[in-house]
Amino acid sequence: MQPVFDSDMFAMIWGPTIASISVVFDQAEDESIVQYTIDGFLSVAHLASVLHFCDAIDNLVISLCKFITTLNPKANESEAFIEDSKAMLALVTMFCIVNQYGDCVRSGWRSVVDCILK
Repeated sequence: MQPVFDSDMFAMIWGPTIASISVVFDQAEDESIVQYTIDGFLSVAHLASVLHFCDAIDNLVISLCKFITTLNPKANESEAFIEDSKAMLALVTMFCIVNQYGDCVRSGWRSVVDCILK
């Protein structure tokens, strides 16, 4: 049996899902909850790749890059960045997504390059 409505369903929920996970990631202080959000980001990226939703992967990459710069305003100072575990997790997650699903990244490359330059 072919899952007929998977693509339509994902099209409706990927935006609010990424937004919801992002809010929890931003507000969470418990490590286990932060890890759940990272797993959520990776799961959305996997589904987006399987269903060929490049916009969702771009949105994920851009959102994670925003966390890297907003959670750590001193992004130019590498020592301060290493001490900020959420910014570091966002960076590692963003690079995992780009490494695994880079063929689907379009407009997100600009944010990736900006993060690398910082």
